[in-house]
Amino acid sequence: LERDSKWAPLRGKIERLCLNCLSIGVGGGTNEIQRNIIAQRGLGLPRK
Repeated sequence: LERDSKWAPLRGKIERLCLNCLSIGVGGGTNEIQRNIIAQRGLGLPRK
């Protein structure tokens, strides 16, 4: 439920939590990708 909906007693907190969970999942993979790029290009290590 959106924040301004009359049916949202928590004023959009559930929506915000769900959206934050999605961004955490997407953001979580970027560190591993960056490590792989550094390992391959910077250190010359083979691909996983």
